Amino acid sequence: MKNKTTVAKCAELIRKELKENFPQTKFSVKSSNYSMGNSVRVSWTDGAAENKVEELLTKYQYGGFNGQEDIYENTNWRDDISQTKYLFCDRKISDEIYLAKFEELKQTWEFLKDVNDINAHSGNLLSICGCWTVRHFIYQQAKGFRDVDFTKEEPRKQVENLKAEGLELVDYSEKAVALFGNTKEIKEKLKEIGGRFNPFLTKNGEKMAGWVFSKSKENELKLLIN
Repeated sequence: MKNKTTVAKCAELIRKELKENFPQTKFSVKSSNYSMGNSVRVSWTDGAAENKVEELLTKYQYGGFNGQEDIYENTNWRDDISQTKYLFCDRKISDEIYLAKFEELKQTWEFLKDVNDINAHSGNLLSICGCWTVRHFIYQQAKGFRDVDFTKEEPRKQVENLKAEGLELVDYSEKAVALFGNTKEIKEKLKEIGGRFNPFLTKNGEKMAGWVFSKSKENELKLLIN
């Protein structure tokens, strides 16, 4: 840590501690210096629970802003570690997790059963999770997600369970083909070749989750699934 600023040293300590305590979660830790102080921003998607990360890292912020007196107070100063003036923990929840919770809540909340019609023209996973009102409702029902640990794979497995067993490649339109079935083992490859997961495709007159591809990818898909 030689020749590094105090806040850069603080970021190094935070990276090390996060890796030791939450090895399954990938974090981004960035430090900044500016005229009125410095800060460290920790960001990640899903993974470790937000409240647990904040609890672990609270020692790295040496104070806090007193809104009543409009001053910053050094209430948490320590001499044994490098600290920052402001520490921000920014956890994002993926659309995959929102969709899994959406499917769970839809069984008990009647109004959610028609949510897919809000932006039906897009036919996209984001059309569900892009609606702020519904997204906020899901967030609140899931304990705000703050104390939910997604390093366990249960929510992702819920998403996979939306898919049917077996694999079937069909002509979906003049310009597109669709792949139905349990694609868990190959989903990353499907993304690589331009696939888009859609939970509201139609097969034999029934709604069914599947992947949509350009017709130009048909031969590549046949090789992959065979």
